[in-house]
Amino acid sequence: IEGSSFMTNAFGLYFNGSSSSGGGGMSRTDYLTGHYWRTGSIGGGGNPGNHLLGATVAYGSMTFIMTATPLSMHVIDGYSIEATANIIRSHVLAMYIPSLISGFLIEKYGLNKIMALGVIGLLGSSLVGLSGNTIFMYWLALVLLGIGWNFLYVGGTTMLTYTYEPNERFKAQGLNEFCVFGMSAIGSLLAGTIMYLYGWYTLVIIPIPFLLMIGAGLVVTHKEVENIVANRNVN
Repeated sequence: IEGSSFMTNAFGLYFNGSSSSGGGGMSRTDYLTGHYWRTGSIGGGGNPGNHLLGATVAYGSMTFIMTATPLSMHVIDGYSIEATANIIRSHVLAMYIPSLISGFLIEKYGLNKIMALGVIGLLGSSLVGLSGNTIFMYWLALVLLGIGWNFLYVGGTTMLTYTYEPNERFKAQGLNEFCVFGMSAIGSLLAGTIMYLYGWYTLVIIPIPFLLMIGAGLVVTHKEVENIVANRNVN
């Protein structure tokens, strides 16, 4: 796929000249969740990494749906400002309260499982959003959106710290921030347009294929992620 190859080459150039392990081995930057970050040569897929994509899709999906919710609730469905504000307040609480336990859950159950819970939460948000436009449905969709965002984003950014050498940390984190907040900006800008042209139900469908892609990637790279984390902890 040309777009995938372009991204792979861009990442390779970005990290060109970074240190790697001797004897022809790979540094931690050489693979992100089992995919070569520099070359993308596993399976010829040119995949920049499931966890980088996971954090990016988590933030993009969350911003996309959250930004559209007040438009759908207040402008289109006619609910009051107070009711809409309560839904957004619940969503924000659902985004950050899980952070009190997400670190413990990652340590106990592993990165992939927590990220998978995040994918399930975000998928659940879209499915609930498709099920109706009552206040309760909005509330449940936005709470699931917040919880799913937390687990997928925190898991993805945690995995990032296992994938680069100390001297590469600024480049790696800069690339991650660029992708995450770039996608967040795109989601925010597109939300109003999609609502105006196609409506709420089409909007909540849009994240689903991306989330399914992340979920499939988590399944495929499960063992490789465990090995990366185990090797880093030993070192």
